[in-house]
Amino acid sequence: MVDFAVETIGDSPGDIESRLTEVNLQASNRANQALMDTARDVKDELEKTSPHDTGEYESSWYVYPAKEDEVWILNEADHAPYVMLPNSRMVGSEQADLPTSGVLHNVEGVARGESNTLSSAIQQAIQDLMEEFSV
Repeated sequence: MVDFAVETIGDSPGDIESRLTEVNLQASNRANQALMDTARDVKDELEKTSPHDTGEYESSWYVYPAKEDEVWILNEADHAPYVMLPNSRMVGSEQADLPTSGVLHNVEGVARGESNTLSSAIQQAIQDLMEEFSV
């Protein structure tokens, strides 16, 4: 059985517009928060899966909020490109996450593995928002 309810929002179109503007702003804020939370989780996972030699690479991850609805997870270690990108010296290495291409640390694979976390977080944020705005 489906639950159905009717809600009255104010006395004028302006009241409705104000309420919808508030809901839109809250939805955007919550989606951005879910994105940041997921980015922090991905960063933590990247640190855990980072190859460890001196510790510089694994401790150089950070989250950069590029703009609304866009977050970057970056690594500032000088040798990061040699670890994250195809490297001919690592082709066939047992240490490489992707030995055929020489990628020592498969950061794309780690991030892809967390994509369901982001979807779930955004869905939960929207559901919470709708519950808060309903009567």
